[in-house]
Amino acid sequence: MYLIKERSSADYPVLPFSRDVFHRAHELKADHVHVDGSDFAFDLEKVDNHDYNPVYFSDRWKGQYAFFPYENYDETALNTLYLPYLQRFSRIFISEANEYSVVLAELILKYTDADLYVTDARIKWFCAEHKKLHVVDAFPEADDDTLVINGLEQDLIFDRFFKKMGPIGAFHNVFFLQGHGVMDLTPYKYADMVLDDKAGIGSVLISLSKCSSAMMELGLELISVGENLGQFDTTVLDKYFELHLKHDDANESNTVFFPEIAAVKSTACVYLAEPKIDLSKLKEDFIKDMDEYKSAVFEGKRTLGVLIRGTDYINMFKSGNRMMSTPAEMASLIDEWMAKYNYEKIFLATEDKDILNWMRDHYKEKLLAVSQERHSVNDLQDEQLLADLDQQSVGEYNINQILEENIVNYFYALYMLSQCHGFVCSGYCNGFDLVLHFNQGQFEHVHLFQKGEA
Repeated sequence: MYLIKERSSADYPVLPFSRDVFHRAHELKADHVHVDGSDFAFDLEKVDNHDYNPVYFSDRWKGQYAFFPYENYDETALNTLYLPYLQRFSRIFISEANEYSVVLAELILKYTDADLYVTDARIKWFCAEHKKLHVVDAFPEADDDTLVINGLEQDLIFDRFFKKMGPIGAFHNVFFLQGHGVMDLTPYKYADMVLDDKAGIGSVLISLSKCSSAMMELGLELISVGENLGQFDTTVLDKYFELHLKHDDANESNTVFFPEIAAVKSTACVYLAEPKIDLSKLKEDFIKDMDEYKSAVFEGKRTLGVLIRGTDYINMFKSGNRMMSTPAEMASLIDEWMAKYNYEKIFLATEDKDILNWMRDHYKEKLLAVSQERHSVNDLQDEQLLADLDQQSVGEYNINQILEENIVNYFYALYMLSQCHGFVCSGYCNGFDLVLHFNQGQFEHVHLFQKGEA
């Protein structure tokens, strides 16, 4: 991206001012350019978009970038622009005129009903007068229908509501298809998404559902031509789930290929897509087996479902909205609900043996749990994942057998939670979403803990 800077005396290439000056600067492949207008002059200074990878994505998907370089883009190729991102707002604030905010400003004025407020008068060099363009000294107060596009420092911060962005992130939300090399969407029918190869089964299903909804909005059908989704062989997944991700007519000419997940998860189109998951995504025989297990375990008792994530969740999410509360932090609410709502049993879902032991000590014979192999956070080194421990077991078992056991245990636990009378979760995770989707609004009471909540 090019920043607009004061004119310097350095020896840079010179371009006459024009509305396409940014494209012409990219053609020069120059880091700095002098620009001469009839009444003004300025420099363009190039910054590397990869230097502004949000910390969330750097931590979550190491080696992947949230944003593309965008050295070749076409703001007139409308069927490859995700304009709904801009069109959802009634007001848009831009704090600084630069390459991306100028391009976005022109799109906002042409293709949205939003009022555009800009605190940088240089925007007038590029945008003609417009009744919805307001150059102001200070922004009015932002509300829920306001998009704020600030400076580059904002690009380092991931706003999961996509209402406060830096210029690179805001531009990426509109142009991400072009970043993947799609300059005309007309020939395409399918989209093939590569998921994180360490993704667990909950993440796989939620990601597939969200990506499917997002691609449908773009007129594409989600497929998977590879042999794996996340950690899992697709033949194993097909034993338990109704995914329907193979199509015989899919080929390179009619399929958009998304090779990394970070660049699509960093868009409102995908991240904010509503997952559509219910029990119809599970094979009927799988549900029948879990129903029989439920009847045997619950014995008709009023049961509170408790999901407590530990192990690699503690290592991976040390800050932000996915930090998990501990059993000790949750106990007072669990105790209160047990007494207040006459719950006779607690069904606990956790992959952490330390959490299981704490809950057993505290609730004794009231506690129920699926029998499975569990680990302690102390078993994991630094930012190691449970998937890494599974890989270490390959010498003893076939990895696909281990992963299949993980799928069965995970879904038995989530299904049992969804059949409880009430539900408490230690913090936001994919399992929380899946339990709510399976339950279909039948819980008497639901509580999602936030870290540090007493």
